[in-house]
Amino acid sequence: MEWNRLNKKKQSYSLYNSGPSRKTGQAGTGFVLLKKMQNYVIGFEEPYNERLHKLRLKCKYNNITLIKVYAPTEDHTEEIKEQFYDNLQYLLDKTPKNCIIITLGDVNTQLGKERLYNEVTGQHT
Repeated sequence: MEWNRLNKKKQSYSLYNSGPSRKTGQAGTGFVLLKKMQNYVIGFEEPYNERLHKLRLKCKYNNITLIKVYAPTEDHTEEIKEQFYDNLQYLLDKTPKNCIIITLGDVNTQLGKERLYNEVTGQHT
């Protein structure tokens, strides 16, 4: 698969973006970092696939690994959803144990309108 990888530096921020080379309006993820954070980037790794990739930041005590996700919706097959979570687990397992891991992105969660969920979602979902 070909990737459109962009590392664009503006005056006040840097954009790290990746996604399919063919613009479909689906998948692809990105990070926007303030310019002063640029010195802390120790790795913008090639995306694992169009739904997962990570950015590593150097910190004083522990490094931080940001994993960007774009999860498949309920409309996708169980096989695709399972593969996504297997891939996410693989990335988590590959991350050094002393790193702080933060997962960001669109996990495409859906909650029902049953009374059971009112405490979580509120009554006007």
